[in-house]
Amino acid sequence: MTEAEIEGVVSQAVRRRFPAADQEGVDIRVFDDFDGEQILRVTVHYKTRPAPRPEMVSIVHDIRDALIAMGEERFVLLTNDIMDERQTTPDTD
Repeated sequence: MTEAEIEGVVSQAVRRRFPAADQEGVDIRVFDDFDGEQILRVTVHYKTRPAPRPEMVSIVHDIRDALIAMGEERFVLLTNDIMDERQTTPDTD
């Protein structure tokens, strides 16, 4: 699958699980893992957290199932980027 196709599948899975989510977009990056196999680094961007943390983490299963159904077999690593939870000031010691 192309990155654009994967992005569409991911966006659709997020909308199904979190219909009220204020999703900002999806980034797809392809990397080689330690044994040379390709993996997908998927980052979903939100304005605010659409659900509790366990639900946010478990959506990777929905995404993976949807991609497998489309013939995509690469391993998925998911990151949820939530804009209003980003650190805006540096840590101080």
